[in-house]
Amino acid sequence: MGHVQEVFRSVFEDETLTLSRETRFKDIERWDWFLHVNLFTELESRFRMEFSLSEMAYLESVGELADLIDSERWNRRLKGIVGAE
Repeated sequence: MGHVQEVFRSVFEDETLTLSRETRFKDIERWDWFLHVNLFTELESRFRMEFSLSEMAYLESVGELADLIDSERWNRRLKGIVGAE
């Protein structure tokens, strides 16, 4: 989750921002839709993945976000393994 926190700190320009899996987006000071879009744009770039509009709209916590990133990264690994056979 450290890489996710790095992206949050960069987008929110706050090096002291500390996140946990339970941190809800609405509880982060300065959270608004502009920063929401910027955050997901940065996450897509950092993790080389794309979020659907529904994922961006319905994810509510850092834990849900981290789980989604992990599952996407796992799926890409599996596709690479299956595709190599």
